Amino acid sequence: MKFGAFKEFRKEAQGENGVEGYLDADLTKIIRELSIGLTRLSLQDNFDSFTVTVTIPATTELAIRNQLVGRLPAYKLILRGGDNTHLVVDGETAWNLNYVYLKNNHVDPLTVTVVFFR
Repeated sequence: MKFGAFKEFRKEAQGENGVEGYLDADLTKIIRELSIGLTRLSLQDNFDSFTVTVTIPATTELAIRNQLVGRLPAYKLILRGGDNTHLVVDGETAWNLNYVYLKNNHVDPLTVTVVFFR
């Protein structure tokens, strides 16, 4: 989401309304725009992240390329995948700058959508 340019305190905010007029009109408008914009931010707007949809074979660990260049994800969140997504866990291999690992502990393959973020 893009926000407009920063607004400066108007030097001409003197006279009859002065600072009160500025606060009442301009600053109120800025706060309203900011609060509306912040409520529309997505998970990806708020965090350094990447989202993947993968199919993990039964009882298998899967290597997934880390798309956070030069940074290690700290968390994962499974967004979609059906009833058995609780059986998808971090793999036994430690995450590194190149790959993150997930393991499917189910007896069938599972397709999941996962967001990895810092």
